[in-house]
Amino acid sequence: MMNYQKLDEMLQGRNRQRRKIANNTYAVRQGGNALSVRFHDTDILIFWPSGQINIDNGGYYTVTTFARLSDFGPLVWFRRNWQWYTKQGDTLINWARHCRWQDGAIMGCTVAQPKARKPRVSYARWAGQ
Repeated sequence: MMNYQKLDEMLQGRNRQRRKIANNTYAVRQGGNALSVRFHDTDILIFWPSGQINIDNGGYYTVTTFARLSDFGPLVWFRRNWQWYTKQGDTLINWARHCRWQDGAIMGCTVAQPKARKPRVSYARWAGQ
């Protein structure tokens, strides 16, 4: 998990403004004391000195964006039925394109409503078995 202090330590020396941390992914020093993880041209994670982290996929629901958020962000992400989710305690949180994480709590996302499962139909009784 990446945090403000780790990113700040990375951005020292000659690469003080920008440093490559993965393929097409950079740690970038923003204005106003913010540090970000930039994937292509989208700041997917913005870290603030207060501990707040802004999370934004820029509207790109790609496998690599998903992997970068999981690798460098504070939350564990998973996919189910073409939707992105994370958990906070026992609560399932649905991805709402951008969220805010502060003091161990997720803000600005929508809480997923569990869908009723359809009962499985056994076709064995129609096949004469």
